[in-house]
Amino acid sequence: MCRPAGACRGPTSSPSWCRECYLRPVRIRLCWSVLLPVALSFAACDKESNDSPATTTSEDTGGEGNEHTDGCVPPPAEGNACISDDACGLAGDCCGCSAYVQTSVDPLDCGGSCTADKCEEWGITNAACQSGRCVAVGLSCNQALVTCDAAPPECDAGSLPQVWDGCFTGACLPREACDWAPDCGACGEGELCMHERRGGCDYVRCVEAIVECQGEPACCTGESWCGPAACTSTADGFVCG
Repeated sequence: MCRPAGACRGPTSSPSWCRECYLRPVRIRLCWSVLLPVALSFAACDKESNDSPATTTSEDTGGEGNEHTDGCVPPPAEGNACISDDACGLAGDCCGCSAYVQTSVDPLDCGGSCTADKCEEWGITNAACQSGRCVAVGLSCNQALVTCDAAPPECDAGSLPQVWDGCFTGACLPREACDWAPDCGACGEGELCMHERRGGCDYVRCVEAIVECQGEPACCTGESWCGPAACTSTADGFVCG
């Protein structure tokens, strides 16, 4: 039979009836004061995971008609990492027009005595930091990225509608400046048709074949474009992804 709680002096000096009647309930209460919040937190986590919408992934098999829930998101170019527009510069020469980080070396160097500037020729005047990379503003014809309802402008033969910020700008760019082509038939001599299948995309562009890869499968050039993604050689060029 339990006696008055005042008779309990401590867990070591108190008689056995005291430890049994009074100290054990105290230990039980202390135990539950620690375990109960933990149990409740696990229950909350389990409920949250059950209430969250299921996430599913699909594997890109490289076939036609694949879709991506976020639309086409081409992988960013390697290098040229930035955090602000001020870090980016624009370089143009006879070979092309490119954005770069101003603390690095100018990326273009055709050599020879050519003094032409493709940036000026194509009307590209600014560089900006987008998604952590320096890019040449307006240097795109990629209609796979168009999300607006505007109609494309009519362009002369050898040029394509300029695309920026998800819409047609109303201007045209020469095909050599473009990162998109209507089909592989638009690629000229010395060019390969690159089929972009990464990032939920499905479009083609024309890229210059690497001279040292002459006589080799198209992926000799394609590996430098596809990066870590799989490259598959085709009759017209190669597929990335």
